[in-house]
Amino acid sequence: MALVTLPQAEYDRVVLHLLASGEKNSVHSGCSWFALRPNRALYPQILDGAISIFNPSDCRDGVVALLQVKSPDQVAADLHAAIDINATDRHNSAIISMYYWLGFLPGQLTRNNAWPGYVVEVYLYNLRNSGLVTPVIATQPLTPSGDMENAKVVSRRIIETMLNLFESNNENDTARGIIGSLAPVEGRYPEDLLPRIRRMYELAKQSNDEYVRHRVSQYSV
Repeated sequence: MALVTLPQAEYDRVVLHLLASGEKNSVHSGCSWFALRPNRALYPQILDGAISIFNPSDCRDGVVALLQVKSPDQVAADLHAAIDINATDRHNSAIISMYYWLGFLPGQLTRNNAWPGYVVEVYLYNLRNSGLVTPVIATQPLTPSGDMENAKVVSRRIIETMLNLFESNNENDTARGIIGSLAPVEGRYPEDLLPRIRRMYELAKQSNDEYVRHRVSQYSV
């Protein structure tokens, strides 16, 4: 556990080295170590690294790392800005997976509930058992809750973008994540977006993707 006792500048160099490797497990570790000793200056690299993890489960630790620097609504907005309808399915589906952990509805974006991530939890457990306690290690979220008004704006943008992505292609991993995210729950979505959401369900029923068809068949629509 000597790594956690390094001066911050040296610790940051280790984090950046892990992120720059491009190897999934190393990038995952870099995000997790960042979450233990966050440095705001590294946030852009952590954002890119967290998205590049791709794995729907492991990306939770990327969300944890981002939440050490910004509030949930701010992280959601940064992830939204990274979505590109012309980007690869792998890229966009990774961001949709991150919204599973972070949330994308206003109520979800006003509370910091993604701590701890799986790997971070293991690290914290080992640190506690080692008897090593230092004030520089973050053991709880450091960022405040999000702003409700901003959360409403960001949430609407995310839902609109999800609909745009699904309407452009309903046969890929991104579409699978979206149909799983936009379940028909009364009162959950802005009233004026409901016609588009209902249209999405109809497209899902006709999709060539078996998972998409199966998922929408579970809904009472």
